[in-house]
Amino acid sequence: MLLAFARRRLPVGPLLAVSGATAVVAWAVVRGAAIRRNPDPKLEAAPLVGSWDWAPTWKILPAALVGLAVVLWAGRGRSERLRGRELAVIGALNFAWTVALAWSQGRAVMIDPVTDPTEYWARLPKLPPATDMLRVWADPLWMRNQPVHLKGHPPGYVLILKAMAQMGLRSPWAAAALSWLAAASVAVGLVVIVRLCSTGDAWRRSAPFAIVAPYAVWMGTSADAVFTTFGVWGVVGVALSSRATAPRTRWLFGVLGGSALGFAIFLSYGMALFLVIPGLVILGTPSISWRARVQSTLATAVGGVAVVTLFAVLHFWWFDGLATTRVFYWKGSAKFRPWGYFFVANIANVAIASGPAVIAGLGVVVGAGVRRARTSLRSLIRTADLAWLLPIGAVVAMLGANVSQLSKGETERIWLPFFVFLVPAASSLGGALWSRRLWIALQVATALVLQTGLLSKW
Repeated sequence: MLLAFARRRLPVGPLLAVSGATAVVAWAVVRGAAIRRNPDPKLEAAPLVGSWDWAPTWKILPAALVGLAVVLWAGRGRSERLRGRELAVIGALNFAWTVALAWSQGRAVMIDPVTDPTEYWARLPKLPPATDMLRVWADPLWMRNQPVHLKGHPPGYVLILKAMAQMGLRSPWAAAALSWLAAASVAVGLVVIVRLCSTGDAWRRSAPFAIVAPYAVWMGTSADAVFTTFGVWGVVGVALSSRATAPRTRWLFGVLGGSALGFAIFLSYGMALFLVIPGLVILGTPSISWRARVQSTLATAVGGVAVVTLFAVLHFWWFDGLATTRVFYWKGSAKFRPWGYFFVANIANVAIASGPAVIAGLGVVVGAGVRRARTSLRSLIRTADLAWLLPIGAVVAMLGANVSQLSKGETERIWLPFFVFLVPAASSLGGALWSRRLWIALQVATALVLQTGLLSKW
C-alpha cells in the first residue's frame, strides 16, 4: 500500500515540502510589500486579506483548550470501523473549535462577516422574490448596482438565505450559525469519504487534522463554508454510489451526490473545478468494476444536470452568470492585482491555510508516489488510495483556478473547498502516536497565531 511505503521514507519528503512552502510564503510576504502600500488591491496583509495586529487576549484560551483536547484525543481507539459516536465527537469538536476561534476576537466580530455591506445578508431585504431575482441575476444592468459578493457569485447562497428568512431565521446570527454548522459538517463528511474509499485506519489518522485545520479561521466566518459543505457531501454521495453493490442503490446515491454537486456550482463559479475531485473518487475507489464506475458516473451526471436544468427553467443560465461576473471582476480590484505575483501568492495562501502538517504530508505522499511511478505506473495506480488521490485532485483544481486568473488573492477563503481535500495527506505522517500528536499541535498553533495576529473581514 502506498501510505505504508510512504511512512517508511518519512524524513526527506516533509523537509523538502515544508522548506519549499516556507520559501514561497517568505517570497510572497517580501514581494507583497508593494501590494500592501497600494490601497487599490485592498490587501494590507498581502498575500492575505486583512491587516496584521498582534493583540492576544484571554479569549483565545477556549480555542487553545479545544486544540489541546484534540491533540490528546488523537489516536484513541484501534478499530478501523467508523461508528456514529465517533462522527458525533468529530463534529462536536470541530464546531467548538470553529466557534471558539471566531469568538476569540469578540462577540460582535462573530457576525461582522455577515453584516458587512459587501456581503449577501445585508442586501437580502432589497432583493426581489426568488423567481424574479433569477431572471435578472445575469443582467449586467441590474448586477452593477449589487454589492461585490453578489456580483462575484451565482444566486444559490442567496436562495438559501431567502429560504431561511421564510422559516423565520432572519437574524445575522442564524446566517453565522449556518457557517459554523457547515464547518462541522465538512469535517465529518471528509472523514466519511476517507473511510469509504481508503484502506486501513487512514480515516482515524485524518480526523484530528480535519478538526483543527488552520483554515477554520476563515471557514467559520464566511459563506464559503456552506459552499464547501455541498461539495463535500456531494462527494460522499459519489463515494457511496461507487461502493454500492446493488444498481438501484448505486443510482440513488449517485443522483443525490450529483444533485449536491450541481447545486454547489450555483453557490460559487469556482466549484466547477471542484468536480475533478468526485471524478477521481469514482476512478480511484478500489475493488469496484468498470460497470459500477460507469453507472456511478451516469447517476452523478443525471443529478447534476437536473439541477442545472431546473435553474435554466427558472431563467438563470450558469454560463451567462459567469460571463457577467467576469466583466465585473476585471472592473474591480482585480485589475490592480498583478497575476505574476498572485500566481505565487495564491500558493503561499495554500501553505498558510493548510498548515505545516498537511504540507509535510503532501511531501511524503508525493515523494512516495514519484518513487513508485519510476518502477511501474500501473503499480502506482493499483497501490494508491484516496488519501493520495484526494489531495492530487485538490491540487489540480487549484492549479486550474490559478491559471484562469479569476483567483487573484483572497484564496484563503475562495479555495476553502479545495483545502479540505488536502487534509488526508497528513494521515501519512508519523507512525508513532507522539509524532502524530506533535504534527496536530503544530496545526493548532498555526491557527491560533493566525486568529490572534490577523484582522480579516472573514
